[in-house]
Amino acid sequence: AHADCRFQMVVINSDGSRPEMCGNGLRCVALYLVHAQKEATGDFWVQTDAGPRSCTVSLEGTDTATVKTSLGTGREVGQIKANVLGNESSFIQVSMGNPHAIIFRQRLLDSELDELGARLSKEITDGSNVEIAELIGPNQIIVDVWERGVGRTLACGTGAAATAFAAIKHGHADAMLPIQVTLPGGTLEVLVDEEDQVILTGPAARVYAGKLQ
Repeated sequence: AHADCRFQMVVINSDGSRPEMCGNGLRCVALYLVHAQKEATGDFWVQTDAGPRSCTVSLEGTDTATVKTSLGTGREVGQIKANVLGNESSFIQVSMGNPHAIIFRQRLLDSELDELGARLSKEITDGSNVEIAELIGPNQIIVDVWERGVGRTLACGTGAAATAFAAIKHGHADAMLPIQVTLPGGTLEVLVDEEDQVILTGPAARVYAGKLQ
């Protein structure tokens, strides 16, 4: 564990599987920790199954915040081909501590992504998240995600990070400049530095609290 980690995060998917990392989940955990510590801001490390990740929380009122998280180093690990609407297409495989298979093309229908994601994930050892990324402007990307262990999802922080990393490495976006990644659930900002470290910034909000008996 990182020497400065005060906390540990474990994520359980809806199917009971345990992914290495969840970028959006980390932002929510970070906001929870700030509330639990009764601090106005938070700057700390959290241990995850993908390694230590730093979090910086800036509260905006009582229940909402902007959270900046380090997601570690992006790494391209290969490519894999799959049939997409009758055409053999190549997906870029990226690790953000967890696996992603990304293609830059026009968006698919939900039903098409449901079928493709399940099929392609089965072809990859231990499965993979699958991202369909449409370039809509300079450093602006729309991403739809089929998430391993979950299915099609409204948002995926590590998927946004992996897609931005792949976009830079393949000449679709500029390094050292913020990349706006819009998912069905909202927009995230991704910055990739000269050492391929990926920083994810986005909102978090407390929507309820409860007690387990």
